[in-house]
Amino acid sequence: MTDIIQASRELAETIAAELQQCSALVREGKKEEFRKSFLSLLDKTHNFVGLIAALEKSREQGLRFQPLADALQERTREILLVNSSGNMQLLADIMQYELVPLFESWPGVVRAVLN
Repeated sequence: MTDIIQASRELAETIAAELQQCSALVREGKKEEFRKSFLSLLDKTHNFVGLIAALEKSREQGLRFQPLADALQERTREILLVNSSGNMQLLADIMQYELVPLFESWPGVVRAVLN
């Protein structure tokens, strides 16, 4: 389980940084660069949710990671809808102000759950 936790921490850091980059690309009007980064980001987010599910299944210590996974899945659905609507400013805002804090909170979530 320790390996999964470490992998999830590293992936959360990577995703938070890439969310910042993606939101900057949107704000700079670099749509093509954004789209490439965005697809990669969605894959990484999907992998992160998978890591959370693996941690949740371990249940050895009554672990409770599901609320964060649910929040991430909801935000992911939201950014997909916003992306398809073409409201790029809203998309950048959601990535920067809602998703980044979720990923940045991950180390604290892990500490709280494991203590």
